[in-house]
Amino acid sequence: MAKIFNGNVSIFKSGTNKIYIGAEPEGAFNMGNVTELVAKMTELGKQHKAEVNFFIPQGKATDKGLNPVILTGRGGKPYVALLPAKNTADGAAVKSGPTKLL
Repeated sequence: MAKIFNGNVSIFKSGTNKIYIGAEPEGAFNMGNVTELVAKMTELGKQHKAEVNFFIPQGKATDKGLNPVILTGRGGKPYVALLPAKNTADGAAVKSGPTKLL
């Protein structure tokens, strides 16, 4: 299962003409400005006529309200995923943390 990436990333272009992100301590992007990262990757893809791919769960591409996040893949490599927002208003049970009683 993927985990949220904690750290900074930069945008790169591969030799196969694809735009991707890579972990870099001095990178300009992180989870705090992931929306700007998605916009910049899309802009650079158009500018360089390169392919830009984001992970979107199957069947969710037409959903509105997808939130971008930076997750870690195999080997700890970061990638951008567009995931649906969690909706607690649909009657689903919400788990809370433990409560100290005594």
